Amino acid sequence: MARHYRKNQWAYITAIVLAVLLTVGLVAGIVALTGKKADEGKVIVKLDYEIGTINETGKYVESEKSIYSDAFECQGLKITLDFDNCIKYRIHFYDELNVHVSTTAYLESGFPTSALTVPENAFYARIEITPEWDSDVKAENRVVKWYNVNKYANQLTVQVDAEDTEVESSEAA
Repeated sequence: MARHYRKNQWAYITAIVLAVLLTVGLVAGIVALTGKKADEGKVIVKLDYEIGTINETGKYVESEKSIYSDAFECQGLKITLDFDNCIKYRIHFYDELNVHVSTTAYLESGFPTSALTVPENAFYARIEITPEWDSDVKAENRVVKWYNVNKYANQLTVQVDAEDTEVESSEAA
């Protein structure tokens, strides 16, 4: 009788494992189908972000108040913010030789806007994201930690023209 019980136990465990795997696969498929999609003729650029900031001259400055992206080709740049975002951002533009061209003011809506577009001589860009803290957060606690980087970076979607799919990781600092 013990052998019969073990056979049923293994069948039960196998059924549970298969059910869990099927559920995970189903959830992954739904996420893939409902994920962010690029506009026609554009591709979504996945950027890597680091803690720090970029000053008005396009140089890196050590800071725990914001995050910045690696450099990417910016032809046809379009940025869309999530509806429930809690960030502001600015864009630093560079020419083909990684010389700083310009920096936008802090933006709280998508890009381009009626007043702002990619500068004519810009080839690369970096995005700097600064969280908008609640008033109940103490000033000394208003820092970005390594585990918050994706939380803030995922609140915006960066798209460029489809022919500019290669992300450049060259240093523009």
